[in-house]
Amino acid sequence: MTKSYPSNRVVILDAPGEIPLPTAEFVYNFFLPDEYKNENPLGSTPNKLQNDLKTYTNTSQRQQLKRKIQRFVPRYNNLSWKAIAIGNRPDWIGSISITDNLNKVIDEETLSSDFFTSIMFKDNGADGKINYAISKAINTILTQLNVNTTNMSQMDMIRLLNSATSENIDGTFLTEAFMNLEKNGVKYTGNNTKENIVNSIIDELRNVKTKAFFNNKRIATLLKSSVQQPENIFGDETYASLGMAKIVQENTIAARPNSVIDSVDYQLNLPNYISYNRNIPNGTYKINYQVIGYIIEKKEYPVDGQPITKDPIVIDNPNVSECVDYNVKYGAQYGYTVKSVFLLELPTYNITDNSIEFGTSKYIVASQRSPEVYIQCKEYMPPPPPADFQIIWDYQRDLPMLTWNIPVNSQRDVKYFQIFKRRGINEPYQLLKMYDFNDSQTPLTIADMSENFVDQNLVENLRFANGTALPKKYYYDEEFKREDTAIYAVACIDAHGYSSNYSVQFKITFDKFANKIITESISKEGAPKAYPNFFIQKDAFVDSIRTSGTKKMTVYFNPEYLKVTSKGSPPTDLQLLKTDINSKYVFQMINIDLETEQTIDIRLVDTRNETDKPGPNNISNNSTISVNNNIKPLSFDNVSYLGVPK
Repeated sequence: MTKSYPSNRVVILDAPGEIPLPTAEFVYNFFLPDEYKNENPLGSTPNKLQNDLKTYTNTSQRQQLKRKIQRFVPRYNNLSWKAIAIGNRPDWIGSISITDNLNKVIDEETLSSDFFTSIMFKDNGADGKINYAISKAINTILTQLNVNTTNMSQMDMIRLLNSATSENIDGTFLTEAFMNLEKNGVKYTGNNTKENIVNSIIDELRNVKTKAFFNNKRIATLLKSSVQQPENIFGDETYASLGMAKIVQENTIAARPNSVIDSVDYQLNLPNYISYNRNIPNGTYKINYQVIGYIIEKKEYPVDGQPITKDPIVIDNPNVSECVDYNVKYGAQYGYTVKSVFLLELPTYNITDNSIEFGTSKYIVASQRSPEVYIQCKEYMPPPPPADFQIIWDYQRDLPMLTWNIPVNSQRDVKYFQIFKRRGINEPYQLLKMYDFNDSQTPLTIADMSENFVDQNLVENLRFANGTALPKKYYYDEEFKREDTAIYAVACIDAHGYSSNYSVQFKITFDKFANKIITESISKEGAPKAYPNFFIQKDAFVDSIRTSGTKKMTVYFNPEYLKVTSKGSPPTDLQLLKTDINSKYVFQMINIDLETEQTIDIRLVDTRNETDKPGPNNISNNSTISVNNNIKPLSFDNVSYLGVPK
């Protein structure tokens, strides 16, 4: 009878309490010159604030702490997650410090024996692969049907693919995977112009993870075979682990030849215990466990390099579900994962020379990592327009002098001023001068700004040799002459390249007789740069029409809508067309040569029946106009009315 050795043990640890996808928000409070370089802007100053935030669970206390953080911390990432309350020993909470025993934490994902290694796979390029597959499917269908795609939009292509696929494939999934608006540069912003994160089906696919155990004697061989399979969705992730897998396989084969049997191969040894309680009768103890806190793992993702692992953030309180990470650089991208941490008590035994001693041991165990949340440390809030803008006349230089102040801005990041001029409201603004007083250690170039078309000859650098800078808050227009008319406005740009809207717009002329400047405000502040006339108050219709040699007037009644209703339930008719007996439209005819006038009253009479009335944009032939000529000093022959009977 053939005999074989028993297989080596496989150690699998399944800790409950895996954290769902956490949320992360970058908060930008105020500017510092070294914000692009310094990852620890305040040193140890805010440590107490952060430690208190880790400890306090009272909402009022946490809000007070956050207000302090906004005063002292220039920027930070705010993380939040769902707190986990699992365990049968709540009295253990606070009894063991995770921070002091960080090197003894046993990780569920990496726990293994000398013979097996666990690897967690996550397809970081799932969206690109799905997009490629859908694109190929669309191209195949278009080729088979010989469809002309000249006038087809992306949505038209998706509809065509959706009609050709199974009902089990959701059309929304096809749309999101194919169009991928985020990669095409589309960003969704809220009312405060901050970028919002839009979650989609593709985001959920990126977070799918698969855990596998590999025999250390075969791990490199198995991973290499997997990499060579072109259909393997984890090919690029597997390739990254191949080098280390070769080392593990070679060392295991050298240390553990197949011809040697050792009792260690069949025993579980966990050396990193926190405490050991001896002399417990065998078989009389149950497993105890309790969540005691969290470990937040942090990585930085440089644009042109490998991810950099940062020091973890430890929370020694399971009731806390929020954390502030102030050790961030502006412009950098970070990734965070959260693990719940358990204090686990197991029955164990200790083999001595003469006997076996039974007892219990406590271990600190970390659950699987949550899905990784990524955050770009950038703010998208443009500054307000410059304040206190005014124009005075400098009689000594015989020129208009424009003055303004830095706007009230809690971010303190205004670093550029722009001065604009135009001749009239029908002309666009032209940039006269741009003041650069950006004292950042990593100053922007013109290409980095939202307005990357500024002529360098118009930029005046106000920085000193030591890197500091002072703003200039005035400008003389040396091209203005006393007989000219001009409109001026100013704007500012922050340290990150975002521009404000226009300030108050002033139109100026010079009164030679009074020997003073005449200033007229033609627009309030806030007009977008693309629409400088946005707030200019101007009639949309001309109130008077000038004509001569005319003896006939034609009146048209052709509204776009006969009925306009307001929102609500039920909708309300706004009565924009007045048809009651007291409403009328008046034409006043004035002969300026003879200084005489004639008024013509026009009333609308609605003679439609009730069934005709609801139809929008339905001009009925039953609508009539009645005319009342009050005074007739002038002769107007043949007043006719088109579209309706007299």
